[in-house]
Amino acid sequence: MKLNDLIKKASSGYPDNWIWNEYWDNAIEQVVCGHGDTFAHFIAIKLKNTFDAGASDDKQLVTAIRVMERMKRNLAGVIAALEKV
Repeated sequence: MKLNDLIKKASSGYPDNWIWNEYWDNAIEQVVCGHGDTFAHFIAIKLKNTFDAGASDDKQLVTAIRVMERMKRNLAGVIAALEKV
Protein backbone atom coordinates (compact mmCIF):
# COMPACT_ATOMS: atom_id res chain seq x y z
CA MET A 1 0.00 0.00 0.00
CA LYS A 2 1.28 3.43 -0.87
CA LEU A 3 1.04 6.31 1.58
CA ASN A 4 -1.37 8.16 -0.72
CA ASP A 5 -3.68 5.11 -0.68
CA LEU A 6 -3.67 5.00 3.13
CA ILE A 7 -4.34 8.73 3.47
CA LYS A 8 -7.13 8.59 0.88
CA LYS A 9 -8.74 5.59 2.62
CA ALA A 10 -8.62 7.29 6.03
CA SER A 11 -9.89 10.56 4.61
CA SER A 12 -12.92 8.89 3.05
CA GLY A 13 -14.26 8.43 6.59
CA TYR A 14 -13.71 12.06 7.60
CA PRO A 15 -16.30 14.78 6.94
CA ASP A 16 -15.90 16.29 3.48
CA ASN A 17 -12.80 14.15 2.83
CA TRP A 18 -11.02 17.00 4.60
CA ILE A 19 -7.77 15.15 5.36
CA TRP A 20 -7.14 14.46 1.66
CA ASN A 21 -8.60 17.71 0.36
CA GLU A 22 -7.01 20.20 2.75
CA TYR A 23 -4.07 18.61 4.53
CA TRP A 24 -2.44 16.27 2.04
CA ASP A 25 -0.48 16.92 -1.15
CA ASN A 26 -0.65 13.66 -3.06
CA ALA A 27 1.93 14.77 -5.67
CA ILE A 28 4.70 14.98 -3.09
CA GLU A 29 3.13 12.71 -0.43
CA GLN A 30 3.43 15.34 2.27
CA VAL A 31 1.24 16.93 4.91
CA VAL A 32 0.43 20.54 4.07
CA CYS A 33 -1.00 23.41 6.07
CA GLY A 34 -4.69 23.57 5.26
CA HIS A 35 -7.33 25.76 6.78
CA GLY A 36 -9.73 25.28 9.63
CA ASP A 37 -9.49 21.71 10.95
CA THR A 38 -6.43 21.01 13.06
CA PHE A 39 -7.74 17.56 13.97
CA ALA A 40 -7.74 16.52 10.29
CA HIS A 41 -4.22 17.96 10.05
CA PHE A 42 -3.15 15.96 13.10
CA ILE A 43 -4.55 12.74 11.62
CA ALA A 44 -2.59 13.29 8.41
CA ILE A 45 0.59 13.86 10.43
CA LYS A 46 0.07 10.73 12.55
CA LEU A 47 -0.61 8.54 9.51
CA LYS A 48 2.46 9.84 7.68
CA ASN A 49 4.71 9.50 10.72
CA THR A 50 3.71 5.89 11.37
CA PHE A 51 3.75 4.74 7.73
CA ASP A 52 6.23 1.99 6.82
CA ALA A 53 6.63 1.64 3.06
CA GLY A 54 8.16 -1.82 3.51
CA ALA A 55 5.18 -3.22 5.43
CA SER A 56 2.39 -5.25 3.87
CA ASP A 57 -1.01 -3.68 3.22
CA ASP A 58 -2.45 -5.59 6.17
CA LYS A 59 0.33 -4.38 8.47
CA GLN A 60 -0.17 -0.80 7.28
CA LEU A 61 -3.86 -0.96 8.11
CA VAL A 62 -3.28 -2.61 11.49
CA THR A 63 -0.79 0.09 12.40
CA ALA A 64 -3.04 2.93 11.22
CA ILE A 65 -6.00 1.50 13.14
CA ARG A 66 -3.88 1.08 16.28
CA VAL A 67 -2.74 4.70 16.07
CA MET A 68 -6.31 5.97 15.52
CA GLU A 69 -7.61 3.83 18.40
CA ARG A 70 -4.97 5.32 20.70
CA MET A 71 -6.00 8.81 19.58
CA LYS A 72 -9.63 7.89 20.26
CA ARG A 73 -8.79 6.76 23.81
CA ASN A 74 -6.79 9.92 24.45
CA LEU A 75 -9.63 12.09 23.18
CA ALA A 76 -12.15 10.16 25.28
CA GLY A 77 -9.98 10.88 28.33
CA VAL A 78 -10.02 14.59 27.56
CA ILE A 79 -13.81 14.54 27.14
CA ALA A 80 -14.25 12.66 30.41
CA ALA A 81 -12.07 15.18 32.23
CA LEU A 82 -14.08 18.07 30.81
CA GLU A 83 -17.36 16.44 31.78
CA LYS A 84 -16.37 16.19 35.44
CA VAL A 85 -17.92 18.87 37.57
